[in-house]
Amino acid sequence: MIEPFERLRKAREEAGFSSAADAAKRLGVPYQTYVAHENGNRAFKSDLARKYASAFRVEPEWLLFGGQRSEVVPEVVHAGEGVESDEGLVAVYDVSASAGYGMLAESEELAANSLAFPPNYLKKLTRSNPKNLSIISVKGDSMEPTLHDDDIVMLDFSKRDLNFDGLFVLRFGETLHVKRVARSSKREHVKIISDNREVYPPEDMHLSDLEVVGKVIWKGEKV
Repeated sequence: MIEPFERLRKAREEAGFSSAADAAKRLGVPYQTYVAHENGNRAFKSDLARKYASAFRVEPEWLLFGGQRSEVVPEVVHAGEGVESDEGLVAVYDVSASAGYGMLAESEELAANSLAFPPNYLKKLTRSNPKNLSIISVKGDSMEPTLHDDDIVMLDFSKRDLNFDGLFVLRFGETLHVKRVARSSKREHVKIISDNREVYPPEDMHLSDLEVVGKVIWKGEKV
């Protein structure tokens, strides 16, 4: 059976903290106290479990009692707030991409806040610099069951090559759309696919009629 101190060490390492000293400094906990907790020399109670869990993006119940571990939850950092490092910060834009009939987006240059991801977790998603990433919301039902209304997606602006199939955010008809893109039998066309095909049939679109904003590499959803 895995003990709480072993889960604490695992959570710290996976959150991107290279050492116990690094974690203690970031948490504002005395080094000797934190080391004693991580080495199993001293048990930590629920108040510190909540503090550790928040920093390492895990559930405090998992730290204390084990069981099924929840998916990592990024921390919201509002515009203007100071953070020690922007290595894992991804900008969140107050913009929606249509997964249906279309949402007009006129202010995608304005970042409302950021989400702070553990650096190691972000590196598992992409090798791109976080400055090439952004998060926007999704509106509509055309990408169900993959994406639902009000889900959020992370885009990689550096990935715009439509020679590779995948989910992309595209601009056409003065609107941002999130769609699955595949190769078309027509020259200089791509096939635009909605996962909810019974309502939204696939269509071929000429490359000159669309602009690739970025590739979708992550999604977050409501439960």
